[in-house]
Amino acid sequence: PKPAAAGEEPAYRYDLTSDGSTLAPSESPEPALQFLARIAGVYQPKSRKLVAEQIGVRSGGSGEVLGAATVAFVDNGPPGVSLSLNVHDMPVSHVKQLWPWFSARNARLWVLGNLFGGTVTDANLQFQVVPGRLGNGVPLTGDEVFGRFQIEGSRFDTAGRIPPVRDAVGVVAFHGNDVDIALSSGSVYMPSGRTVAASGGALTIKNANRPIVVGGLDIDVAGEAPAIAELASYEPINAMRHVGLAPEDLSGTVTGHVRADIPLTKGMDTSKLDWLVSLDYQDLSLAKPFEDQTVTGADGSITVGPKQAVISAEAKLNGIPAELDLVEPLADDGPARSRKVTLILDDKTRNASMPGLSDLLSGTIKVAIDKSGEDAQQVSADLTNARLDIPWAGWSKGAGIPAKVAFNMAKSGSTTTLSDFALDGKSFSIDGNVTLVNGALSAARFSKVALNRGDDVAVSVKRAGKSYAVDVSGASLDARSLIKQFTSDVDTATKGAGSNAISV
Repeated sequence: PKPAAAGEEPAYRYDLTSDGSTLAPSESPEPALQFLARIAGVYQPKSRKLVAEQIGVRSGGSGEVLGAATVAFVDNGPPGVSLSLNVHDMPVSHVKQLWPWFSARNARLWVLGNLFGGTVTDANLQFQVVPGRLGNGVPLTGDEVFGRFQIEGSRFDTAGRIPPVRDAVGVVAFHGNDVDIALSSGSVYMPSGRTVAASGGALTIKNANRPIVVGGLDIDVAGEAPAIAELASYEPINAMRHVGLAPEDLSGTVTGHVRADIPLTKGMDTSKLDWLVSLDYQDLSLAKPFEDQTVTGADGSITVGPKQAVISAEAKLNGIPAELDLVEPLADDGPARSRKVTLILDDKTRNASMPGLSDLLSGTIKVAIDKSGEDAQQVSADLTNARLDIPWAGWSKGAGIPAKVAFNMAKSGSTTTLSDFALDGKSFSIDGNVTLVNGALSAARFSKVALNRGDDVAVSVKRAGKSYAVDVSGASLDARSLIKQFTSDVDTATKGAGSNAISV
């Protein structure tokens, strides 16, 4: 008996110690745990309470568990239980063995099966259940059972075929049947040997007591492009199968965010899971052409979900600076396909890629190409900052004078057709269709040509060998510059016509 004290209920004392106990829960994959333990407290017969004022467990090394508990007995039904445990600097494998089987069963089972190695630097577990509550068929709430574990150097197994996160620093917290894992830092090691740095991660598991459990994964990633591509290739995300590029096809650095529904139990239809991969990349290059284009030095972003991939980038296409905005549908109910590319052409890049235009155009221009449709590409360009010359007409537009050109471009073998060609400026315009063969002008039919105020003519151009036949018909034409050019000396006229003979 405990010595009587004024105001205290009479009680019996007990003090139990063990210097060689073993714990080996049947559900745990960890080896049996040898530990030292002490439980000391009182039993109060009048109020029928068994109080453990001191609970201490030491499992070798420096780690220990300290706590207190109360069990309140009633005539009919299970007792009430109040338990509080604190852990300091104990191996994860030991904490897994010591977690009481009756406390947060599903959160405990997840930790047993998915968390390995490392140290629990600090943890707290609370179990507060009133008499008559246990075993009544209602899951315990977050107010009745909850806990928090701070871990370092551990390994998280997520799910699907996604490789585990190693060297993990983070927190495992649970309330009732909800589990929240927060990852401060860690590394994902691929089977290929590539690594991805993981941070700011969270795995949220709601209602872990249900037959089919889906966790919500949110994680920031950073690494080399091949490693990130490999990570995004695993089920249940498998984003890279839509892009058609293997990890070894990429080079550059990538940062980004992965969000995914992760099935934590078997039997889930993975096709209905939601996921989103958002990546930002720098100096990204593709080892093989993408849609007949060599892509190098790309800075931008890609967002891939179950229904679409959206790509936005500044890159070099075949060495030409470009801006890309692409939308690729990945499902039948996805968005419409969109291919929008803006090329930035200065004199050097244009002369290298389109040498035939050097006689007509000089200066830097932006060319917008829309390949969203199945057939023709829509092309438009702002020519305001460029100088435009039509030497055989003796006409030019200086840089700074507003002008725009737009047309639909379709290719068939070596023939390129520019339909709905429209060049517009304040005092000039050209409308019609143009045919190019092997990149050179073959024929043109302009229904409206007005290079000067008052012009009202139609023009057709046909190529035969190296010469052009130009036919002009209409109501009025200011031909002064044309006549002046061809009535001046022979050298000027020949230079104006270039190396080709022209009959008008």
